[in-house]
Amino acid sequence: MSHADLIEKLEALAGPDGTVNVDIHRACGQTFVMEYWSESDTTPRENLSMVPRYTASLDAAVALVERVLPSWEWQVGDDAHFGKYGAVYQSLSEGGAGLSEEDMVSAATPAIALLIATLKALQENSNG
Repeated sequence: MSHADLIEKLEALAGPDGTVNVDIHRACGQTFVMEYWSESDTTPRENLSMVPRYTASLDAAVALVERVLPSWEWQVGDDAHFGKYGAVYQSLSEGGAGLSEEDMVSAATPAIALLIATLKALQENSNG
């Protein structure tokens, strides 16, 4: 699934979604815990129950940002202007433009907003 498709899914969410968590995990190149279902079935399968709850947990969303965009900065909040928002950006000290209003993304929850901002930053970073 492309980052653009995943961003679209996240923007439509009203709350946490386990299927989207798996999509995020795959799209960001994270590994899955592999396990066998039984002694007689030796086909390894992805243990989807071990996928972080990115859309439900701000801690999981922050950990993902720090893993896929090391040295980037992030911000989340809830205010009258943006509502629940997230932003991911390169600081001036890292050669980036710093935080701007274009970096701010609003969504149903701060965690979902941060995920959208992360995917947008990854998308822009790979295009630039």
